[in-house]
Amino acid sequence: MTNIKKKLGDILIEAGTINFAQLQEALRVQRQTGERLGRVLVNLGYVTEQDIANVLEVQLGISQIKLGNILLVPDIINLIPENLIRQHRVVPIKKEGNKITVAMVDPLNVVVLDDLQIATGCLIEPVIATEKEIDGAIQKLFGFQDLIQQAIREFEVLPSANVPAYDLDEIPDDITEEAPTVRIVNSLIQQAVRERASDIHFDPHAEEVRVRYRIDGILKDMMILPRQSLASIISRIKIMGEMDIAEKRIPLDGRIQVKIAKKNIDLRVSTIPTIYGEKVVIRILDKNAVMLKLDQLGFAPDILEKYRKLIKRAYGMILITGPTGSGKTTTLYSTLSELISPEKNIITIEDPVEYVIDKVNQIRVNQKAGLTFAVGLRAILRQDPDIIMVGEVRDSETAGIAVRAATTGHMVFSTLHTNDASGALPRLVDMGVEPFLVASSVIAVVAQRLV
Repeated sequence: MTNIKKKLGDILIEAGTINFAQLQEALRVQRQTGERLGRVLVNLGYVTEQDIANVLEVQLGISQIKLGNILLVPDIINLIPENLIRQHRVVPIKKEGNKITVAMVDPLNVVVLDDLQIATGCLIEPVIATEKEIDGAIQKLFGFQDLIQQAIREFEVLPSANVPAYDLDEIPDDITEEAPTVRIVNSLIQQAVRERASDIHFDPHAEEVRVRYRIDGILKDMMILPRQSLASIISRIKIMGEMDIAEKRIPLDGRIQVKIAKKNIDLRVSTIPTIYGEKVVIRILDKNAVMLKLDQLGFAPDILEKYRKLIKRAYGMILITGPTGSGKTTTLYSTLSELISPEKNIITIEDPVEYVIDKVNQIRVNQKAGLTFAVGLRAILRQDPDIIMVGEVRDSETAGIAVRAATTGHMVFSTLHTNDASGALPRLVDMGVEPFLVASSVIAVVAQRLV
């Protein structure tokens, strides 16, 4: 690490990020407001938080981290008193020997470094994080996590992990919200919605239960729960999803509807048995999420122009491919939103309906009632549709009907799970669709990834 006693303003001028006049103006404002120089420079629009972090990393050799990608361990957090964490806006990351690595907004502040060293009795190794990331981590640590940790402490006096903590099936519908299981599950779901996660994973292990969120397509560790909490948490989720809490040997599926921040959120629940207990994944579907326009999805300009021409054809099939969570359904919804007009009868069949689109007739698959993709698609063809959207081509029957619809005067949009665009056509053939029908119906295949 180079000289950490340099002043931030001098470093930014040396890097060419700001000029002398801008620094003088920022110092004048700082004397009036008492705010940190970095915050003043950001408020004045001279730099961004990321600009400052990048310059400090290069000029001082101080590592920069993304707090959102790091699992914050309670034992490490507790090394520094909460009042110092809040006051100095720091987050302890790890401890190696007598050295604590601490994420800071301003690693040049020697007063903060001295305070932390005195409070912990350890050497302090600063790393850089943006103010937004630091504030978000502190909120997560001492807001959401407080509730979780209190509930965990209550679990520690309950029976061993071999026996469910209590039978949630026997608890009446007006169960108190003070039950630790309820608080843990509710808090994890609420936090996932706030962070715009698409999935929540509960992964059982020999000594712990790991909770992860999938945010922007990437799984991130959120917290570690005690092993003895697993049985009650799984039972609580199953009760909410109207699933059989006694069945632990086979995969189960369920659905939950919750209201968070005045928004109706649909949750799809899936469980599978593992050697350490049942693993649960909850898919979060916010029907009221803001719909993106096609030009906000990241299409290259030339590709977007071609795609817009293709979607306005009178008939044919367009397939969106890519891995799970890559935004295929979002692309379909954005496409339909652009095609809405009084002259078009647009009908969709989905499992489930992830977004509600005005002026579009949306059908939800209901396997128990016999309403499958294939059955629904046959019914749609009798409804005089112009445009059909099939949530996913999963089987040969659905593939065959969709292809025939595309060759008989309908525009069909759907998704396929293939790794690239070229794999979509052989996939349809593998499903039993005749090659000549594939050739005459499919007009475009779009492959996408989150980047």
